Amino acid sequence: MRPEAPESEIRAATAEEPCLIVPLDGTRAALAAIPVAKALAAIEGATVHIVHVGKRGLSPRDLLEKVGLAPEHATDSVLQARTGSPAEEICRIVRERKGSSVVMCARTGGPGEGLELGSVAKAVLGGAHAPVVFVPAKPRPEPFALRRIVFPHDGSPGTADAIGAATHLARRAGAELLVLHVATATSTGEEAGTFPPPFYVDQPQHEWPTWTREFLDRLCCGCEAPRTKLELLLLRGDPADALVGYVTENQVDLLVLGWRGSLAPERARVVRSLIARSPCPVLVVRPGEGA
Repeated sequence: MRPEAPESEIRAATAEEPCLIVPLDGTRAALAAIPVAKALAAIEGATVHIVHVGKRGLSPRDLLEKVGLAPEHATDSVLQARTGSPAEEICRIVRERKGSSVVMCARTGGPGEGLELGSVAKAVLGGAHAPVVFVPAKPRPEPFALRRIVFPHDGSPGTADAIGAATHLARRAGAELLVLHVATATSTGEEAGTFPPPFYVDQPQHEWPTWTREFLDRLCCGCEAPRTKLELLLLRGDPADALVGYVTENQVDLLVLGWRGSLAPERARVVRSLIARSPCPVLVVRPGEGA
């Protein structure tokens, strides 16, 4: 375990290293992010930065006691205790650490938190401008391992931008990468350049084979991963319901979501619903943030 050094010394020592920032607020739910962060750090060759933001500074020993983390679970991690606004400090660390990502519990049951994103998680997602992995408060009982990654794709260019993060992780982890498209009879996509599904969504023999080839051709354009590593699965129904059902039934380890950056009530319905309901961690990537 590396105790916290003066801030300038930490920055000089780790500025070029990728790091995974794990905010812990002292709740049991927040600790669910630790095993996920450690597994991802091993895949990426990154360092885990455990961060607690409170009203006063803490020594490494006091920090571990405050967040309820055993010393052996903080081995090879950087510990940081900061003061101020939790979301603002987390976003500040992201700006200070080149190539950093955040791994955090989607909600820890704090005051005012509903069934979706907690207030700090929502502020970090909107302000960090870095990939964020949201971990369910009640993770699956088995140890986290990255074997199967699902990338939902609605046919829009904005969503396709996030494929780099999915292929990068799949390549580093040797994981299976599945691309899921949920077809509906009425949705054609709002974003310019969206590639809509065939009209006969209930009659796949008409146009699905040609559409599938074109869909993968567009998706793989500029993609580093060989096309043979991608598998496209087609689902029907409400996108959020269909995706949650698939993830639940097929032991998916990570969802990778492309997000356009808006959390307005009328936008990002599927993204917000998946973060709230997914039984596995969800990596949210905005255009330009992926690998």
